[in-house]
Amino acid sequence: MTRDAAHAADDAIARGDAHADATWKDHALRAIYTRPVGARFTTEDLKALIPPHVHTHDARAWGGVMRAAARRGWIVATPDYRASGEVACHGRPMRVWVRLWVQTTEPTQC
Repeated sequence: MTRDAAHAADDAIARGDAHADATWKDHALRAIYTRPVGARFTTEDLKALIPPHVHTHDARAWGGVMRAAARRGWIVATPDYRASGEVACHGRPMRVWVRLWVQTTEPTQC
């Protein structure tokens, strides 16, 4: 990824995170927090764990949540990808993450 592309990605993630619904963020973090240690998953897997009435305006908000969880040491990105199962995503590659450890306190918003 070029420096310009990385900057554009960071900017898009920051904008998506800044405008994400707070209730959705709470549910997204809890979906990560409740994965068992060693579990491998994509954001698509996590999305299935969030109640259908809870949503945010932009899927790029996942980037902010995943980065927050990684900064907390909950997860790490693997070098692996899985094809998306969502028709609208046309089978695009989805990053696979792994759960690292269990925190002793409940998660708080990003």
